[in-house]
Amino acid sequence: MVTTSNAHDGAQPLSGSHHRPHRGEPKVYDFRQQNTLSREHVRTMQIVQETFARNFSTMLASQLRSVVQVTIQTIEQHSYDEYVRDLANPNLLTLLSLSPMPGAAIFQLPLEVAFCATELLLGGAGRGEHPTRPLTDLELQLIRNLIERGLPELRYAFEPVVVTEPRIVSQESNPQYAQIAAPTDMVIVVTYEVRIESVAGYATL
Repeated sequence: MVTTSNAHDGAQPLSGSHHRPHRGEPKVYDFRQQNTLSREHVRTMQIVQETFARNFSTMLASQLRSVVQVTIQTIEQHSYDEYVRDLANPNLLTLLSLSPMPGAAIFQLPLEVAFCATELLLGGAGRGEHPTRPLTDLELQLIRNLIERGLPELRYAFEPVVVTEPRIVSQESNPQYAQIAAPTDMVIVVTYEVRIESVAGYATL
């Protein structure tokens, strides 16, 4: 999930600095590495994302008529620039609005999983070699329809915490074109392993 954060608490010392300041001494603060995730935030996000992963997995299995497993790997905080730089190009990024909340989100699906899903939707086996190219317009529409079916599961998962209506805004293949936040904005990144039959890859929200 990609959202900007304006909190400035939870300062952390710069890496490589081993000096522990005495009481009253100033502390070094790196504004590029703001840490605003408390343990309570992580626990709440874990519950929300476990619900989403479970229901999203059930929806995919129903639509693809295949064995699907979606499991959470990590919940981390990065700068938006770090998040984008770690993504492969080409990729499949679906930009989402989270009305009435401000900001936006990105749901990234690895190409090997996207191609496997489109092949299954078109009646294939989904187990062949998959190309490393952006999706065609037809393939994009098929995946867009699939993700749209998953958005009610995202809304349901967040319902105990915040009421939101996720909606697809656009889709991109190049992460550099998905500029929904400033490079230094801190974002929450949830990583999932998505496995469809024998094809697996890492998706992010």
